[in-house]
Amino acid sequence: MLKLKNVFAMVCLMRSDMAPNFDYKYSYGYCKSNPRISVFSIARFTNTFTIDDKILSRMSLHDLNKATNWHKVLYESCRIITHELSHELQLQHCIFFKCLMNQYKNVAELLEKPMTFCPICLRKFQKVLGFKLIERYHVMY
Repeated sequence: MLKLKNVFAMVCLMRSDMAPNFDYKYSYGYCKSNPRISVFSIARFTNTFTIDDKILSRMSLHDLNKATNWHKVLYESCRIITHELSHELQLQHCIFFKCLMNQYKNVAELLEKPMTFCPICLRKFQKVLGFKLIERYHVMY
């Protein structure tokens, strides 16, 4: 077992697609809660996802950057990594409301999910981390 000293969680970013490595069609992230390790992929958010790997490997960095909307990639990456980090904290997929912790099977489903927790998941998150919600909001705003 991997021992991480003074590390809350480890996050790994992949440029390549994760789905071929698993038994299901879509995978944007994967989490192992003990030890706390998450892996997520930005492949499906880039415009280069459908380009053959041989062609992709010959493209210049300039061409790759022109072909990708990096603001979108960053936004969706934040959504996925927050979802995966929440799994590291033992939160499961939400079935109650539209929520950051909903399960999704494709980009369209992912994009319709909010970037926030529902009240139930927020309460679970609060319980796990041990913060007081009202005090936290006062500090934030």
